[in-house]
Amino acid sequence: MDPRRIVTASVCAGTLLVGGLVPVGAASAVVPGAGAAAGAAAASGSVGAGSAGASFAGAGSAGTGENSAGAGSSAQADRDKPPLQVEELNPVAALRSAQSSDDLQAEASVPATTLASIAPDPSDSLTVVKQTPDGNLTVTEVSATNPARTARKLNAAPKTTASPAKTRSILGAPHADGSARDLQWQLNHVRAEDAWRASTGAGITIAVIDTGVDAAHPDLAGRVLPGYDAIRRRAGGTTDPNGHGTHVAGAIVGHGQVAGSAPDARVLPVRAMDNSGFGSTADIAAGIVWAVNNGADIINMSLGSTDADRAEAKVIKWAFKRGVLVVAAVGNEGSKRKVYPAAYKDAKRDAQVKKDPVLGVGAVHRSGAHPSFSQRGKFVDVAAPGVRVLSTAPVGKGSYGWQSGTSMASPITAGVAAVAMSQWNASGRAGSGKARAVGVSSVLRSTARDLGATGTDKLFGSGAVDAVAALAALGAPTAGGMSTDARLIGGARGRAILAFTTPAGADVRVRLSSRGGGGGAPGAGSDADGQHVWTGKGGREVQLSIAALSDVRSYTATIFSTSNGVTSRTVTGLRPVQLRVWCPKKMKVKKRSKLKVATLSPPEFGIPGGGITVTFTSGAKRQVTRVVPTGDAKAVVPVPRMRGKVRFEVAADAAEGNWPTTSTGHRVRLKR
Repeated sequence: MDPRRIVTASVCAGTLLVGGLVPVGAASAVVPGAGAAAGAAAASGSVGAGSAGASFAGAGSAGTGENSAGAGSSAQADRDKPPLQVEELNPVAALRSAQSSDDLQAEASVPATTLASIAPDPSDSLTVVKQTPDGNLTVTEVSATNPARTARKLNAAPKTTASPAKTRSILGAPHADGSARDLQWQLNHVRAEDAWRASTGAGITIAVIDTGVDAAHPDLAGRVLPGYDAIRRRAGGTTDPNGHGTHVAGAIVGHGQVAGSAPDARVLPVRAMDNSGFGSTADIAAGIVWAVNNGADIINMSLGSTDADRAEAKVIKWAFKRGVLVVAAVGNEGSKRKVYPAAYKDAKRDAQVKKDPVLGVGAVHRSGAHPSFSQRGKFVDVAAPGVRVLSTAPVGKGSYGWQSGTSMASPITAGVAAVAMSQWNASGRAGSGKARAVGVSSVLRSTARDLGATGTDKLFGSGAVDAVAALAALGAPTAGGMSTDARLIGGARGRAILAFTTPAGADVRVRLSSRGGGGGAPGAGSDADGQHVWTGKGGREVQLSIAALSDVRSYTATIFSTSNGVTSRTVTGLRPVQLRVWCPKKMKVKKRSKLKVATLSPPEFGIPGGGITVTFTSGAKRQVTRVVPTGDAKAVVPVPRMRGKVRFEVAADAAEGNWPTTSTGHRVRLKR
């Protein structure tokens, strides 16, 4: 047996628990895995040292806030190392294998059904919306023995809209702890750092209708306004017992260990969802009215269900007429069913006739693929990163977390909308508040990068939101040279694969920085930082194999791209991880018995890897099962049809962002 392999086994009652992937504190804790080797090498693309480019402080401008403590000594050590062994590859079998592994995680990382379908509707509750003489709205929730009949009677009255209250749910998946710019692929995908040269969302207020926001989080300091608790109809909303709302807020205005897409905007927290992530449309409607009356320019709604609600629709339409842009997640059922509020008044012609009150946002994988959980249909207007998105979590719940779902895509889009709206204000454009909301919504659609079928489609709508393109359409002097698809993939025997695409005609230089352990390496601030990897011209996909690395170290690749005198920077990282494995000593197996597999959030910052492979062996019998780490979510693994002593090993496969690793030596006795 390879002496570097770890052998860990401990006993718990009744379940096989596969721990989350956590950063390695000591080299002895990590082992090389069985990931695919790199493909055949093509001609080398490396040339001499790159030309000097712009200097980027820390993680870049306007609030990425990368912690660069100790980076100086690390950078010096990188410069003192011998040249890297770099080959340019075409094609790369290992890259395709790792990408398919990551796509598997994208498909399995959120529940197959919308949570709202699990919770019963408040059957005796009725939402009543009345318009006051000054054009404002009041929202009340009343009890009724027969809500549907009572609603029909109330709707006969002038300026009154009533409907039975519906249950909505947040639309995300559980988290796994983690932190750092090198892990925030969403910033690359929307070209955030390029956009921040012109606008960071300053002066724009985004209401987050959710579970509340932890205003005490250091990454949100100075960005969270006094809020409202719509459940109790009183001031509040600045605490978050669930965690979903804090994750959403960080994706918009984070400016510390993690960065949001609009780091200088402000969040107006409105708590309308309870501790478990469910809420009534009556409370949601009341929260929307409060947000509009308290300065919201944009409202983000990472929530929904498949039931339309007449009163909620009335309030959203009223907000739209008041000039507030509503951004909503399209849902995580992976079906064609409409999810509200994203689907209100939606047809593709609505964008042209300015009647669509909600910008519906679907999810996209970093590869540009459509995650299977993201809804499909005409109500999908645009798409944004929604697979394994790193953001803030309540301080009491680990401070940082990973989530997947359209709940993550929606706030990233809301942040891009804030960046565009701030530029709209700065340019002094005339028009009513509604004209601004319609204009920004139209710009986000018209400038989105086309994905999937040519033109508007039911998977991505108009395409992936692009902050740089949106600002350019509004006349901002921007230049976008960031790579939207950069990824660094760990492979076997210390070989990593870096893949990226840059604009045609750009002068491209790649630097690699490293640091021992799993805490991540700082991105390069200039061409003087880290080690030289590659220099060449943009305009094509580049795939580089980097050999002789150490799978017990963290690496960050920084891609500098210079066009017309302007230098852009893209950051992507790779970290070592270890597996924590718990298993039962004995287990009685029935016909449909399953092992419960859970990832546990460790006290350290952790990162999710690709798929986890569980291999069971009993004599000549062998069975392989794949599971996906998504934080503290539970999954199930069918018990193999074996008897007696069964050996199994757990391997984290090669994937974007982590080295592969294997934990062996586990045993369980199966009885029938």
